[in-house]
Parts: sequence; C-alpha cells; structure tokens
Amino acid sequence: MRPSGLLRAGARSRAGVLGVLTLLVATVTGVGGVVLAAAGASAVATARDVLATAPDHDAVLVVRTRLGPDAGRQQAALERALGDRFGAVPLGVGRSLVSPPLRAADASGGEVVLRTAAQDAAGPSSAAPGPGEVLVTDDVAADLGVEPGGVLALEAGELAVVTAPQDVLDGTRSAGDTDARSGEHAEGTVAEATLLELVDAPFVEWTVRPVADAVEVDDLRRLADVGGGLEPALARVDDLAVRGLTVDGGLPATAARAVQAAATVRTAGLVPVVLLALVAAVAVHQVVRLVVAARAGDVGVLVSRGADGARLVRWAAAEVAVVALTGGAVGAAAALAVAGGDRAGSALVPAVAVAGLLTATVAVTVAVVGTARQVRSSAGAGAAAGAGRLRGVAAVGSLVAAPLVAVLTSWRLLRSDGAPGDATGPDLLAVAAPAAVLLACAVVGLGVLVPVARAAELVSVRRRPFPPAYVARQVARRRDQHAAAVVLLVLAVGTAGVAASYAASVAQHRDDLAALGAGADVTVAVPGGDTPDRDVATSAVPYADLADVTAAASVLRSDGTIADGQVALTALPVAQADAVVGAPVDLGPHRAALTGPADPGTRPALGGGARTLELELRVALSPAPGAAEVPTAAPVGVAAWLADADGGLTRLDLGAVTPTAPGPTVAVLRADLPGAGPYRLAALDVGARTARATLEVAVVRLAAVSPDGAVDVPLPTTPWEPAVAVRQGVVEAGSTGATGVRAVLTGAPDGGPAPASVRLLPPAAAGVPAVVTPALVDRADLAVGDRVRMALAGPEVVLEVVGVVDAVPGALDAEAVLVDLDLLGQSLLHGRATPVPPDEIWLAVADRSAGVADAAAALAGPGAAVSTSTASATDAAAPVVAAFRTTAAVAVALALTGAGAVAVVLVRGRRREVVVLRAVGQPAGTQARARAAEHLAVALAAVALGAAGGAVTAAALVPALVRSTVPVPGPLPVRLAVDTAGAVGPLLVLLLGVGALALGAALRVRGQALDHEHREEIA
Repeated sequence: MRPSGLLRAGARSRAGVLGVLTLLVATVTGVGGVVLAAAGASAVATARDVLATAPDHDAVLVVRTRLGPDAGRQQAALERALGDRFGAVPLGVGRSLVSPPLRAADASGGEVVLRTAAQDAAGPSSAAPGPGEVLVTDDVAADLGVEPGGVLALEAGELAVVTAPQDVLDGTRSAGDTDARSGEHAEGTVAEATLLELVDAPFVEWTVRPVADAVEVDDLRRLADVGGGLEPALARVDDLAVRGLTVDGGLPATAARAVQAAATVRTAGLVPVVLLALVAAVAVHQVVRLVVAARAGDVGVLVSRGADGARLVRWAAAEVAVVALTGGAVGAAAALAVAGGDRAGSALVPAVAVAGLLTATVAVTVAVVGTARQVRSSAGAGAAAGAGRLRGVAAVGSLVAAPLVAVLTSWRLLRSDGAPGDATGPDLLAVAAPAAVLLACAVVGLGVLVPVARAAELVSVRRRPFPPAYVARQVARRRDQHAAAVVLLVLAVGTAGVAASYAASVAQHRDDLAALGAGADVTVAVPGGDTPDRDVATSAVPYADLADVTAAASVLRSDGTIADGQVALTALPVAQADAVVGAPVDLGPHRAALTGPADPGTRPALGGGARTLELELRVALSPAPGAAEVPTAAPVGVAAWLADADGGLTRLDLGAVTPTAPGPTVAVLRADLPGAGPYRLAALDVGARTARATLEVAVVRLAAVSPDGAVDVPLPTTPWEPAVAVRQGVVEAGSTGATGVRAVLTGAPDGGPAPASVRLLPPAAAGVPAVVTPALVDRADLAVGDRVRMALAGPEVVLEVVGVVDAVPGALDAEAVLVDLDLLGQSLLHGRATPVPPDEIWLAVADRSAGVADAAAALAGPGAAVSTSTASATDAAAPVVAAFRTTAAVAVALALTGAGAVAVVLVRGRRREVVVLRAVGQPAGTQARARAAEHLAVALAAVALGAAGGAVTAAALVPALVRSTVPVPGPLPVRLAVDTAGAVGPLLVLLLGVGALALGAALRVRGQALDHEHREEIA
C-alpha cells in the first residue's frame, strides 16, 4: 500500500480521537484569540477612560495667537501643521475669537473680556447673542453694574446686555478656554461680527482635543511624544503665528498617563491568556497522547517490518498538523463570526492566528516526541528503564522547580503592586504568577498523591470489601497516568475561583473608589462654597427632610499644606460618619479620639426649637490707662458665632450698644437665628470705632426665644478668653467673669478714632485631633501623638495625630487628613477672623434611584453642583473580567476533555487487568465500582486541591491585579469578594462531568468483565 493510502486508512481507524483533537484545537484557537483580543480592548478602554475623566484643561491643547488678515488661510495652516505633527490621530479642533480686556466707559466699571461661541460647542444655543448683544450671567451683569436689557458701555462701543444661566454660557465654550478659567475679568459672549467691530485684531484660540471615541493607544502615544514640542513647531509655520503664538493645556501629560495605564491593563489582561494557554497545553498534550497511543499498534508492526523510524515520526507529525490546522481554521472562522466586526475583527484576526499557530505547534511537538518514543521503545527493556529513570528525575525536579517559579513570579507581581507594563512590553514573570501558583499546587498535589494513596492502602488492605485497598493501590501505581487529569482539574477549579474573585473584587473596588471620592451617596456642593470670607454655613437640616434621605451632614473639603506638601482635608461631624459616609473607611476605633471629650458646657446650647437669640449685655467705655479724657460715646457692635449641629459656623449680627458715660450700660440685643437648630453659642465678636479707650463687655443673660416663649440658657462655667490672633486695634485684652472681656483699644496714631475688635470664646485646645493616611505618615515622618502644623487657606492649624487610616472619605489622594468639623471650627475661630465654613452637604439615601439628587439640586438652588457615588460608566476592566470568565468556562471544558482522554486510555490499557481480576473471582459489578471509585477519588482530590489553590491565589494575587485594571488612583485597599455563581457554577459542571466520566468508565469496565470472548485489539 502506498504511504498516502496507509495514512488515510490509519486516519479512518482513528477518526473518533482525531475528531476530538480537531474540536479541541478549534476551541482553543477561537477562545484563545478572543481572550487575547480582549486584553487589547481593555487597554483601549482604559486609555479612553483616563482621557475622558481628566479635567477639561488637561484633555486639550489651546493654541492662541492674533487673528491674521486671511482667517481661512490661517485656519488651513493650522490644520496642515497639526496633520504633519500628529498624522492620522483623530482630532477635533474648535475655534473662537477672544478680545483683550476691554475697559468700560465708566472708570469704575472694570474690564470685560468678550469671546465668540466656539465652533466645537455642544450645539447652537437658544440664547445665542445677536448683532450688538453680549450674553452674560446675572452675576457678571451685577458686577458690571448693568441690568438685563440694559446697555454695557465700553470705550470701544456699546452692547445690549442679555443674561443667561451659567450652563448656557458654558455650552458656547470649548473646554480649556484660558480666560474663561482665569476669573480675572468679567466674561461675555458675542457674535463674531460684533467682536470684529469692537476689536481690530482679536486673539484667535483653537482648542485641539482627541476624539475620545475613536482614539487608539498609539494615537495617545504620539500625542504624548509630540505634543510637548508643539509650540515652537507651530510658531515657525507660515501664515499661522501673528505677533507671537502660545500653546497651553495638559494633553501631552494626560496622554502619557493614559498610555501607561493602557500598558498596565493590557499586561493584566494577559493573565487569563496565560491561564488558558496552560490549561490548553495540558489538554492538547493529553489528547495528542491519546492519538499517539492509538497509533502504537501500527507503529510497532511497521517498525518490526523494517520501516524507517524517522519517516514514521514525519507521518505522525503530518497527520496531527493537518488535524490541528483544520481545527485552527474552524476555530478562527467561528471566533470571527461570533466576536468579529469592523473594529473587533481587526484585533481578532492576528490574535486567533497566534492562538492557532501556538496550539498547532504544541500538538505537533507532542506527536513527534510521543511517536519517537514509541519507535525507540523497540530497542528493548533497557531503553524503557532509562526512560523510567528519566521520568523519575523529572518528577522530582518539577516538585522542586514549580514552587520556586510560583514564588518568583508572585514576588514579581506583588513587588510591582500589579502587572506592570510599559512601551518595552509586558512583564511576563508577573503575568504568569497566577498560572504558576496553580500549577505549583497541582505539582505538589501529584507529589503527595502517592504517599497518601499508599497510606490509604495500608489502612484498608486488611479490611473488606475489596475496592478500597484496590483503589488506593491503583492510584499509587498509576500516578503518571492520572497526572494529566489531576493537573487539568486543579487548573480548571483554580481558574474558576480566581475568575470569580477577580470579577467580584474589581467591581467592588470600583464602587469603593467611587464612594470614597464622592464621600457619600449624594454630594451637594453648595452655591458659593468656594467664596473666600464666607461667614454663613449652609445647614444640612433641610436636606435631612428630603424623601429617601436617611442622614445628612455638612462637610468641608479643602486642600492644605503639611511639611511643604499638599494634602487633602475632609472635615465632617465624626459622630455621624457611620450614617453618612458611603466609603468603606472604618473610623470606629478613632471616633472617641477625633471628637474629644464631651463639651462640659463651655458653649451654651440654644435648643432645637429656638428661633431668636437674646443677649443681655453690660457695656462700658472708659479712659485707657494713662489717659484722663473719657472717650466719646461710640456704638459697640456685637456679633455671635453660632455652631450648628454638625459644627458649621455662622456669624449672626446682633446689632450695637452705645454706652453712656460714666458708668456701664445694660442693653438687650436680639436677632433671628439663621434657620432650624439646634445651635450652640461658639464665640462673640465685639468692636467699636473709637479713640484710645478701655472697652468692657460682659454677657449678663442669654436666652433662646421660641414660639412658646423665652428660655434662659445657662452661661458657661468655664471662663471664656479673648482670641490672641483675632484682634484689631487692641493693645491688651483679658477675660472678666465667665463671658466678659476687658480690652484696651489703641485708636488712631493721631489720637482720633479707629476700628477695633476682639473675639471672646472658649479656651483653645492644644491641637485638633486628626487621623492621617500612611503615605502622609511616611513623608512627614509622623507618629500617633505628634503635633503638626497645616496651612489651610491662610493661617496654620495645629493638628494632633490620633490615628492612621487607609483612606479618608471624600479624598482619593494618597496623603489626606480627616478631622471633626466642630473641633476644626473652634480652632479656626481662634486663628482667623472668618473661619472656613463647610462647602458641601453629604446625603445618605435609602434608594439611589429615587431622584434624591434632583430634589437636593432644587433645594440648593442655582449654582449648586450635585454628584452621586456612581462609578464611571466606562469599565476598563470589563474586557478582562469577560476574558477571565471565558477562560474559566473553557478550562472546565478542556479539563473534562483531558480527563475523558485519560479515562479512555486507562480503559483500553487495562483490559488484561479486567480479565485477571475476573479470573480470581472479582465480579463485574465490583470491578466497575472500583474503577469508578478510582476516577472519583483522583478527581475529587484534584477538585479540592484546585479550590484551595484558587483561594490562595485569589487572596495573594487578585488585589494586585485589581489595582492594575482600575485606572482611578486611590489609597483604599482592595476588598476581596467572590462571585458565588461564577465560582459554584463551573464547579458543579465539573463535578457532573467527572461523575459522568466515572460512570462511563465503570460501564465500560463492566462490559469488559462480562465479555468472555475477549481478544487482543490492534488499533
């Protein structure tokens, strides 16, 4: 027979096992390509997310020069230059004209900057200015001293004023407009023709931004590399620069961060690829071994008849290569049909090609090695003994090497705190860590399988019935034959566990970071919260009455400086932290230290029903020490600082008392409270405009007036004292009684009157208790109990470190500080005239979909900004999660395929054993049960080992992988979670499959035992 005919005949006789191999290669090729392409898709999504979430000015380049004589030619020159520099990078270019600051005709009117609507604005505005009109906000109109519908008189001409909300004006501008962000001049929007009538040569601004939905990682890499040198390049372009040119914006730095984040995520996305490759390699190896075993009879006959061994090896390689390439083509076609598409297909084609070629290479290599071993086995027992010794050495070597490799790769992954990647390529050692750990578990399990089986045999050998000892003996003797099934089952179960843990943990971490950054379920930035010297705190009480709101609190978020480094500050009512804060930050151990001891009555409480504050004062002006003249009577102003329930401070002007000489004057001052209480009296400001004199003020009586009448409030038992740092025109000041002050006022240098003031309040604490993050502890060399100064919007505040927390609610910064809002306010009253009030209201809600954000925005009024703790809509880790889940599902299928191949080999290879056992009296049912028990014992042990290995791998390595694939920086540790369905589902499928394989093997053994006409089979 010709060689081709011999090959066809052999292939027909092995059609079943070759079909299994074809299906296996097709599955590995298709799924491997999809998983490999998912890593690239995740990288692109991450890069776009970094770009989309960057501040507006950091996501653009703003090119600015004077408008040229030929605007069209100037525009074309810019577009041509951008094309030369950035190539095919998809860019959007917006254009607007901007005037220099224009002075009002009235010298007291200030200056205004006019600009045209940007070409790349979201769309035409319904309030677009017409000819001769200027579009401004109500606040700008008030600053300019004009009414809506009035006329804005500029030195360059007059404009009719049209007012519109801020969001309408924002819709006419490009992100990154420089003057729109400066706040140095009033802003107005005009039509282009109007601007050209007022200004001869206005500035022209082009806002260059990448198209977020179309940009690729390579495009961002080019923006990062080329964008930094854009200004000198554009300055040399003909017809573009007029009287100089500038380029502003942080796009190059943002693009560089996006590229780095994409490289890291792409590297992390290779982790499921490596896991799939390992499982696939073992499964393909086992099935190809089955093919080689099926050819063993043919090889033996041909070798005995003088066939060339090298030719037989080539025939085996050719047969497997044809099958593998056919399977690879089928798998590639299926992958492109299911997961292809215009964009996905371009990345999928090379991915499936790589997966197919690698799978075919493994299959052909195993076939060549296995067939060559069969050919060499004809040399006799010496060769077989040598091969046995070699396998023993390899087993010992793998038992030592596998754990070492697992430790090395895990150390590499943990040292980098993730799977790092850069322009030079992924860190393959870090990528291989989970697969190496699971493989080490499998190898160690195989190493202990024989001793455990031998021990089980010794325990059960003297007991009946027959199967237990027989099963233990066979497991110990046939470890090498069960090895592939053990490895595949361990890898499959471990991969499913890691995938379930990663999927749940990455979702949990994204939600945690969103909650940490927002602080609470709903955050309301109150209007004017960033206004300097604001002396009114917005109360959280009205927000607590909104439907579905379970708790509300006033919060201050700001930036401070400690040890020459910027830190994030969050000040909130710590007593309400558990109810309001949505981030997983445990402040419980530090609550008592942060809130300090209970107030012993130093700040009188006015009660929740109070509507009016009533103070009875004794005021006197007398000659200053050394002065004989009695000062002229002057009104003495009194203001109270009230602390609300959260600690927010509001200044309440009580009016003035004019003392009559020569004795003190007693007067009663009243003022309505700013809103629903309760309030506490935190400080009193007293002052007068007078010549040199001695001012004495004392509180005689304090009352809280409610609709039911006035109720006297006990005065503090601890004497108040004047604030040393908050005084004006005072030589010296001291306390008198519980709530009294005596101050010597300096007056003017010429002896005339001058303003003077002094603040009376409870004694200052040594420092404000604070908890800090580990990064700040390391940089500033802090320890619990240390005191450190923090600059906060001016004067410094002394903090006392009382604890260390992983993160601070409301701050994604690594260096952050948290203090109690009330204690911070008391400290600020001692150090500055106007303390920094809270600028946000945090709300905890029972149902996030209940429209609380809209209700809070309506309550806060125009200018408020409301946000929620919802994670970013772009989930850069989603492709990696899908890849992990796909890998887990395929690993289960491949494990069952490999275990099935092992069962087939054992059923065929142990046919004589069945006959011998029947001859010594073992019935068919007993043999069947023993064989099923053997497969189940090995499989269940492997499943248990895989579950343990998956748990260890997840606990040790999943947090680092999660941090790699969540581009939002944050100091929170990753909280491990498990997708129960994702872990249990594959496990149940695997157990059912293993049970079916054991049943099939048992039935086949029973059939063999009942077959009394057995004859040797030649495959």
